Amino acid sequence: MQVDKTKCVGCYACVVACVDAHYDAADENWISYRIPRTFIDCYGIDRIVPEGCKHCGKCTEVCPQGAITRVEEFNLVVTNTDKCTGCGACYQACPLNVIQIGQNGMTMRCDGCIERRAQGREAACARVCPVKAITSDNKN
Repeated sequence: MQVDKTKCVGCYACVVACVDAHYDAADENWISYRIPRTFIDCYGIDRIVPEGCKHCGKCTEVCPQGAITRVEEFNLVVTNTDKCTGCGACYQACPLNVIQIGQNGMTMRCDGCIERRAQGREAACARVCPVKAITSDNKN
């Protein structure tokens, strides 16, 4: 999952697509796995880019329960919520600060839309990006 900050127009379509892909309309505890960040572009203009997980795997290295693993077929890092104890080690290890802790104290992180990818589809955020600033390499 890559974001080209020079292309992003800050429309938040990816944020909405992420929520839509992972939650039902009735779920009040929704959270987007894309985190809005401000950066200054080459013209000195503040731009907001919703960044997401790059699936680097730093969180897999520190999880004491083995709840976070890489699915090699898709090169995605996923969390087994049944194994997660909510210790927060992954949250602290994330170099992009995109892992979140849910209301239940458990890890909430991007799964790269692995279910969609298994069907040969793009991640929801990449699919809706009108300027193709987000790309996902579907390896299946």
